[in-house]
Amino acid sequence: PEATDLTCLSTARHRTKLRRGAHQGNRFDITIHQVQGCSLSLLEGLADGFPNSFGPQRFSAANLDLARSWILQRRRRKISRQRRGWHLSVLRSFLFNQVLNARRAAGNHCRIIDGDVVEDGQPTGPLWGRGRSSSRGEALSIEQAALADYAELCEALEYSGVDQARRKLFEKPRDLKVQALGQDQFRLTFYLPPGAYATSMLAHCLELEGS
Repeated sequence: PEATDLTCLSTARHRTKLRRGAHQGNRFDITIHQVQGCSLSLLEGLADGFPNSFGPQRFSAANLDLARSWILQRRRRKISRQRRGWHLSVLRSFLFNQVLNARRAAGNHCRIIDGDVVEDGQPTGPLWGRGRSSSRGEALSIEQAALADYAELCEALEYSGVDQARRKLFEKPRDLKVQALGQDQFRLTFYLPPGAYATSMLAHCLELEGS
């Protein structure tokens, strides 16, 4: 039915907090303006997928510097549980992006290689924490090389109490539709699973202002 055919009978606040990852995904309706050097077919090509990096909003306002400063002095610096969780998320995201960048440089971030941990048919990278990486072979070698300069951060995360997890290196939007609105405007509607960034998807073929 059309939205005008629906009537909301009541609303109420739920007693249980919606936990991270509990929702099925996010649907986007984005209009981009002042687009130069980009075609309808190029944007439609995003349906084939994009590197599943953490977007710039995760690292804005010196978040990374603050997180690194805290975790290396965490036993002497008491902070709120919410701030602690945010710092850990920032650091894990940063390390994941390093592995993803290494896989992109090797040209294999969007395909399965020897030793990969696979999720939904896609290779994954580590969200660092307690426990050994579940990667093996070539995939593990790339991870180790990508994180070699961040051994202190990796060790600190291992002792922080957060468990190691995995995240897909490559993601595909669902139900992508692209409409040209004018000479330099496009409208995109699509669906992404939890944790995937629309900004990362668009940055795959566009240079976004402020990114």
